[in-house]
Amino acid sequence: MKDAHYLIVGQGLAGTLTAFALLDRGAQVSVVDDGQEAAASRISGGLATALAGPRLTFPALGAAGVTHSWRRYQELGRQFGQTFLHRRTMLHPVAERDEIRRYRKRCGHDPYRQWLGAFHQPGAYRGLLADPLGSFEIHGGVVDTAALIRVGAEWLRERNALQRRCFAPSEFSVTGSGIRYREQLFTGIIFCDGASARDNPWLRGLGLTTIPGEVLTLTPESPLPSYIFHSPGGWLAPMPDGRARLGATYGRPDTPAQPTEAARRQLLAQLPRLLARPPVCSVSAHHAGLRPATTNKRPIAGRLPDSPVALLNGLGSRAVLQAPYLAEALADHLLYNQPLPTGCDTPEQKLAARSTTRPRKASAVRTTQQAADTADTAQATTTTQPASPTPPPTPPLGDDEPVPHRLKQGATRTSALLASGTLLLGALFGISPSVQAAEAADERPQVEVYGRINLSIDRYHGGDEYDAFHLASNSSRIGIHATHTLETGLTLLAEVEQVIDINYGRGGDWGSRSAFLGLKDNWGSIKLGYMNTVLKDLRGAFDLFSGEMGDSRNILRGAHNPHLDGRMRSGLRYASPNQPGWGVELQYSFDTEKRSDSQPDYQTPADDNELSAYSAALHYRGERFKIAIGHERFYGSVGTDPEPVTERRAGEGYRLGFSFDLTEQVRILTFGQVTQDAYPYFSADGDLIGYADAVGAGIGLRYRISENLDLRSQYYAFDADENGYGARMVAFGPVYHADSRTRLYVTYANINNDSESCLAPWVHGRTAGPDREAMPDKSPADRGCTTWGLATGIRYDF
Repeated sequence: MKDAHYLIVGQGLAGTLTAFALLDRGAQVSVVDDGQEAAASRISGGLATALAGPRLTFPALGAAGVTHSWRRYQELGRQFGQTFLHRRTMLHPVAERDEIRRYRKRCGHDPYRQWLGAFHQPGAYRGLLADPLGSFEIHGGVVDTAALIRVGAEWLRERNALQRRCFAPSEFSVTGSGIRYREQLFTGIIFCDGASARDNPWLRGLGLTTIPGEVLTLTPESPLPSYIFHSPGGWLAPMPDGRARLGATYGRPDTPAQPTEAARRQLLAQLPRLLARPPVCSVSAHHAGLRPATTNKRPIAGRLPDSPVALLNGLGSRAVLQAPYLAEALADHLLYNQPLPTGCDTPEQKLAARSTTRPRKASAVRTTQQAADTADTAQATTTTQPASPTPPPTPPLGDDEPVPHRLKQGATRTSALLASGTLLLGALFGISPSVQAAEAADERPQVEVYGRINLSIDRYHGGDEYDAFHLASNSSRIGIHATHTLETGLTLLAEVEQVIDINYGRGGDWGSRSAFLGLKDNWGSIKLGYMNTVLKDLRGAFDLFSGEMGDSRNILRGAHNPHLDGRMRSGLRYASPNQPGWGVELQYSFDTEKRSDSQPDYQTPADDNELSAYSAALHYRGERFKIAIGHERFYGSVGTDPEPVTERRAGEGYRLGFSFDLTEQVRILTFGQVTQDAYPYFSADGDLIGYADAVGAGIGLRYRISENLDLRSQYYAFDADENGYGARMVAFGPVYHADSRTRLYVTYANINNDSESCLAPWVHGRTAGPDREAMPDKSPADRGCTTWGLATGIRYDF
């Protein structure tokens, strides 16, 4: 489309990016801009916030628009040899407990969770934040919009494509082949004129408005960390030169923008709400600007009906993460007639919606008609401008804004809970519910496919008898998770997850890792099915190498002691809400053991629950630490497949874990375990003699060298009552976080065995690896050896 030549009005963020997009596609552009320094995109803080607001929602264009815009800024940075997008972690102090619930919910669903970081207890980050309820991280950044616009202006000037002048809509006219402006013919005109569009007679009736806002530039006496401090009421963004932007106010629509003392006080009052100890700051600049917005908070892009006049406007306060995506889409639409994204409105849609809207009140009709008459009179002096239709009323919530779930009139929370519970039990056990549950508010469940691929190239060494290289799959898995919110406010949960053996190209049965159905609300969650034990999850929370080389299970379990790290069949599990303070998890299994086909005596369902088990834990999450203690009673079998199951026996175990954030960079973890009648010991011939009590304990250290690089290490030891059964393990190595989903690591792990033990650091906690029977405990020749492994791997979570 080299013959296409577009006139762009406005060289703010939208105009600059639209010019880039058209030029990249071979078209020509001429840009007219008045050079106002107070334009919103020139004074913007440039926050690239994917998730914002009390509900943590994406901008109107959704997750795809955010991802595209993020990538576009990086492409432009490479093209011009500058960094326009600066990645920053956004720290969000929790203002109310409902925010924690919403954060946890978003973490369970794509694409939200890729933009969310860790939750932190109150007092994290060395007490920097004002976070009495805790805080969480949002992955975001800052776009240097001023630099991008400046670079764009220089680039356009070099091509004689930028004119600094005021543009009057009366200066151009529509012809049969396009538009004529200052004796030059163009294919079309694109209005990217921001706040000026509200007074543009060509754009009347499209719902364009302006929102005034004010921003302060601060000079702190002491340096601020590089984080962005963010809350629904304001934000603080450090700048590369040591200063910081503090914003932003939201004034009444369609009112002038000018710095005010009231806004200055309002903004400075945000500092103690963001920071526990705000530094002394001086105000070095106070800016006011107008945000171009729309009445329904959706941007507008496209052509006017049957006209060469187009626009890109109304991007609002989240323009930074909408402008690149829409600029590219608009260029494709104008040049190749490609459809525009569903997250924006077109002029045709706005005008059609307005023409079909029925006024509700006679006074509103009269007011609207008077406004239209006035507009028609004002534009009667020029014949080239379009008629001005009446402005539409504010439309309802858009399709991408779900209506909040509410209880039906007259229903109580208790009756709704009973109805939903009865419905769930009926579905699980075939019981016809006597209580009619309320109709679901949304018939479409939220379903996500998730998983992990964790591959490593390993070197194994076991004394003089075993030495090998291997490609290992470290607890790789894939699963399907679904949630469905009932009108009662309760959330139904469902999950099925299976093992993936990447290096052999095979997987387990669906449900081999978990399969459950449950309910969740502000009282916690209840799950029924097959899932981890409480003590298994407790250990994983304090293990720096869980599921990889050096996993603590390699020394705590032995070869025949899986119970404290198993999964309970026929289980019922309750967990209190995941929030700071005290919490509890309780789990009961109606029957723990899988029956052997060769033992018909054990085929009776549940055996009158003689083999039932339970697992329970109590935990506390403080400002910079967490502690958990748990107890489990289980039933196991003597004898393994394909050998016959000879008898059943009971065992018990206790676990205690503690972690403490010494600084922002240093985390210390400790863990202890006591098992009774759980650790197997053997005769000189390798025959099983019995089970001994055992004690195991460990300490771990994670040191954050930089934002993306960690060093982790841990030491574990165990000792059994039977002589000669004991070992010590050390594991350490660096981890590089390439992004929020991808990490690269190197791990070395070593186990020094006592005379009757021969444990290896690569056997347990991993989906695949070398032959698990290559070095069994019962082989007398392998006892007392020293084993070690070295893993170099990559982990990708999707």
